[in-house]
Amino acid sequence: MRCPGPGFLAQELCAVLGPGDLLLAGDEFDDPVALAAACASGADLLWQTSSRTPLHTHAVLPDGSRIGELAGSPCTVRVIGAGTSIASLATTVLDAQAAPASELVALHRHRWRLLASLASSGTLSPGRPQVLRSRWPDGVEQELWGHFLIHHILCGLRHLTGS
Repeated sequence: MRCPGPGFLAQELCAVLGPGDLLLAGDEFDDPVALAAACASGADLLWQTSSRTPLHTHAVLPDGSRIGELAGSPCTVRVIGAGTSIASLATTVLDAQAAPASELVALHRHRWRLLASLASSGTLSPGRPQVLRSRWPDGVEQELWGHFLIHHILCGLRHLTGS
């Protein structure tokens, strides 16, 4: 059986999102099909674009972010940060006063810290079996807290022993 690609998984995730939700993501939403599914859900998105993503901007906001479009996308986006060699953040949250660029950047950094913690605890290691076994949200939350607790203890012990 072939495993579905990230675009498929993004569409599946978007099916359970709705207005008032904010999805933090990596560059899988550079795919116009995944972005269309997210926009159709009514949820807002904040994701990292790849440096090769064609972004067309046309208005600069007071916080330095820009309004524009992702090539082939049905959604208007706000682009935060720019550069030809670095990735930017893009969001469907267009109001720079309600969500300043600096707050969105900090929120996305928090996502990366969480991913780094999960990766270092072995929860997101590629090629390994899925660690979380629960099929219900409460059970998944309990398992995650258990992983975080063990990870925190091991990091503390490593710090104490200097290894």
